Amino acid sequence: MNAVAVTADGTVVTGGDDGIVRLWTPDRRLLSELIGHTDRVNAVAVTADGAIVSGGRDGTVRLWSRDGGGHAKLTIQAGRISVVAVAPDGTILAGGSSGTVYRWEPDGAPRGNLERSSTWVTSLAVAPDGTVIGGGDYDVVWRWGADGQRRDPLHGKAALLSDGEQFWAVAAAPDGTVIGGTDNGTLRYWYSDGTALTTTRGHRGNIRTLAVTPGGMIVSGGDDDTLRLWRDAELLATYWLDGATPKALAVAGDGRKVYVADGHGRISALTLAPVVVAPAPWAWLLLSLALLGLAGVCRIGYRAFRQARDSGGA
Repeated sequence: MNAVAVTADGTVVTGGDDGIVRLWTPDRRLLSELIGHTDRVNAVAVTADGAIVSGGRDGTVRLWSRDGGGHAKLTIQAGRISVVAVAPDGTILAGGSSGTVYRWEPDGAPRGNLERSSTWVTSLAVAPDGTVIGGGDYDVVWRWGADGQRRDPLHGKAALLSDGEQFWAVAAAPDGTVIGGTDNGTLRYWYSDGTALTTTRGHRGNIRTLAVTPGGMIVSGGDDDTLRLWRDAELLATYWLDGATPKALAVAGDGRKVYVADGHGRISALTLAPVVVAPAPWAWLLLSLALLGLAGVCRIGYRAFRQARDSGGA
């Protein structure tokens, strides 16, 4: 499988090399197949009303009804569609080898496209305010406002460096924070206004996919065959995938489960266990000092009590 998404009611949507979009129950029993693509399906997404969006190597983006009773072919272009996304207002977005981000209204009517200086769009995300975020270039994450106007891009390393990093994956947190995953395993964070926030080393090798839980935690998948769970750039947990490289991620609506499409053509489900964050070492030191101080106070108080008791007895 190359792509995975989850609807509001928990239905799992996948896209594979055979060009078929499939719908599954949460326990992965097949519900239906949506047939229309003539080549590999690279990306899937779901709209707020449960419609399915898919994009493929055949250069088409398709909008499907849940029951498969009908679908619309939104565009044909020279090249491949690599990624699709749906904005909070229902706008459908897609990008691929042409470097253009295509847009449609929720009903499939064309909307103005977003142009950028890139040869490939490898990832798209939409912030809660409608800002569109695109990855694929070296050292740059592109941004457009909900009105389609380009905003200042977000930079990684200095753009003049010959060994610049490529942003394969992007995501947007509920608070508007932008996250970019690079081909050298780095996660970069920016505030919603574009100011650099922090950087952390996430994986060994390329970070291929990112997802965000409803609570704002980040799930990253990399070529080191791991998933990693983050909160505020702090690593909370690592999940090993038994030699399977994650190609796409989708988090269930309750934030407790993540579905993984891997390089072996499988869909697996991982439960994100409750995470207890251990206090930092300095916190333990402060706690120890506080306890020692409390013990000292108790000893002094006990001695004063004994002295008063002995004096009263005399």
